[in-house]
Amino acid sequence: MHDSATENGPDITSSVLYTDARNGIDFLKRAFGFAENLLVPDGRGGLAHVELRLGRSLLMLGDARPERVDFKTPRDVGAVTGAIYIATSEVDALFERATAAGAAVVAKPFDTDYGARNFTVRDAEGNVWSAGTYHPTADAPGGADAGLEGPPEIYAATRYADAKAAIAFLKNAFGFEEHYVVPDEGDGIAHAQLSYGTSLFMLSSLARDTYGMKTPRQLGGVNTLGLYLVVRDPDAHYARAKAAGAEIVDGPADTNYGSRNYVARDPEGFVWTFGTYRPQIVRATSPAS
Repeated sequence: MHDSATENGPDITSSVLYTDARNGIDFLKRAFGFAENLLVPDGRGGLAHVELRLGRSLLMLGDARPERVDFKTPRDVGAVTGAIYIATSEVDALFERATAAGAAVVAKPFDTDYGARNFTVRDAEGNVWSAGTYHPTADAPGGADAGLEGPPEIYAATRYADAKAAIAFLKNAFGFEEHYVVPDEGDGIAHAQLSYGTSLFMLSSLARDTYGMKTPRQLGGVNTLGLYLVVRDPDAHYARAKAAGAEIVDGPADTNYGSRNYVARDPEGFVWTFGTYRPQIVRATSPAS
């Protein structure tokens, strides 16, 4: 028998959908080493809410249902609106593990011009997963690498048609702060990290690549990646976002699980959920004596 200990989860948690969430959970455990943190049944044989943990990060996922018109799997729409990046010191070993679990190869492990080693794969539902040795943290200055030691960490990564305008909007409407911004050779953004509390969010300008990444606006409003952010005062945050031009999908409301949430879209169609619910990372401790 094991006791358990909890610690606060991140301020930003990404979410992905699967046609069969249980198969998705099994894949993520086998491919990347995720562990079950919280599973909530939906009463119909599926899963209403899932939290998986990896190092000091959490990932949410659930069943893709027809009524969720704003969210589809990448396989359903033939594109992705975001990817998950895993910072890890064990890139080559993780690549072998992921491909052995059935991940499709997009890019084999390679050394980048900024000193990291990366790879990219897709799961059976089309979600894009990248992993690399570059590991920034919100408490490190600028784009400083936190080093290769310590637990892995995950980050959401998206692309915008106008990344500069997106950064300005996310700062003004949602309270993000610039952490590290690298311009590209034109008038766009090659890579940016925005901080929100203890978490980082990655974005860049749209580019032609093998990921098939598009904005929700290009896909008629569909998202393949969800983003949940912890906020202390949803009503004040909602007022700020609305005043800054965010499209409100759902106004502040109390949920049946004790959180107060609201949902908004940014100008390029990405859906953001803000709420008082803070996920807790549950870890097993040593066996009880």
